[in-house]
Amino acid sequence: MVLRRATAVLAALTALAVTMASPAASQTRGVQFTPDGKRVLVNKDVGGERWAITRNEDGTATGNVFRTDGSDPAFVFCAPLDRPNGFACFGADACTDESGAQRGIQSTPDAARLLVQKDVGDERWSISLNLDDGTATGNVFRADGGEPAFVACEPTGTANAFVCAGADKCLGTPCTQPFSPIAEVELPAAFFTLPNPCAETYVPLGEVTLPPSFFEPVATVTFTVTASPPVQAFHLRVSYAPERGSFVGRFSNVSCVASSAGVFIADDDDLGTLVLVAADPVSLEPELTIRCGFSALGVPTSGDFGILVREVVQDGVQADPAILRVAVTVD
Repeated sequence: MVLRRATAVLAALTALAVTMASPAASQTRGVQFTPDGKRVLVNKDVGGERWAITRNEDGTATGNVFRTDGSDPAFVFCAPLDRPNGFACFGADACTDESGAQRGIQSTPDAARLLVQKDVGDERWSISLNLDDGTATGNVFRADGGEPAFVACEPTGTANAFVCAGADKCLGTPCTQPFSPIAEVELPAAFFTLPNPCAETYVPLGEVTLPPSFFEPVATVTFTVTASPPVQAFHLRVSYAPERGSFVGRFSNVSCVASSAGVFIADDDDLGTLVLVAADPVSLEPELTIRCGFSALGVPTSGDFGILVREVVQDGVQADPAILRVAVTVD
């Protein structure tokens, strides 16, 4: 059983480095940082599976794999190699109790943390109990299949009691999506209890090198629009190659914000075209900035984005588009 599951996990692990080169891989991804800055929480689709992975303070990567067939949880432990984002990985099934029932828990081979994958209400929690500081951190998979959520819980001093905070995924660099208090929770005594003994052990999966962007939040693409004298409105068309990534969000929900404008519209088709429209009945700022989150495959540059000024309004009439200047930067 373990060998069969390990083979499946290895296939997904290998697919990880491959699928990150395809445009579909950029659509469902999430990265957040724990409030203490010690750990990076990742929630991403890898092939047909959802991976909830943490890069820990010691350089290891640990977490859970949710399989599309709904079968029992899988656990991974990856030790860092002497190359950037290189890991030697190991996999294990969840521990079973004396009756042979899955318990949804596993320890890491270095005994530094306990990995748990269990249902809490109608949500599935993928949580690590970090034994060095007693914190519980990880991912929450919502019942409606929506965007990933992240949790960071501090121990209160009472057994299995925590003060928890939650955050959505980062939408840009730097990450400005803060953790907000959720509640004080007391988990059942058995939640972090390992069966004794746990017969399910880790087996080698192989080595993998992850893309540089795997543990990074989405990039922020900034469009700085200037005109002299000021204008009342403009319409921009931004072109990009989907194989290089996509803007976070879709259609009118794309994650773009303007520094100021009476009216601001952003719309992205996820196929290579982002439309930006800004207007003010008096005048727009002489220098207006628009910041958009971009889920990149690889390292994006300003040259990855083409700008076409479709229309400019100045003094109530259409003006020469050439009076508008647009600079692009990527952070």
